[in-house]
Amino acid sequence: TGKKKIDLKLKPNFGTLAVSSTPESGAIVTLNGIATGKTTPCNLEMVPTGEHTLSLRKVDRISLHPLKQVPACPL
Repeated sequence: TGKKKIDLKLKPNFGTLAVSSTPESGAIVTLNGIATGKTTPCNLEMVPTGEHTLSLRKVDRISLHPLKQVPACPL
């Protein structure tokens, strides 16, 4: 009936960020200006590959970290 089997290997287009803060843990984690609902230490999973801005906030401190590239998860 004209059916053919095709085997494809798809590469993921997302990654995982492991986020920690020193000297204190418990910093609020924001990705691209959106609250993640997580505090450090934590993992942000299924983050699309590409450029992002990660910010950590603790009491009267804020730290912005531009991320040039989030690599894809290995297969």
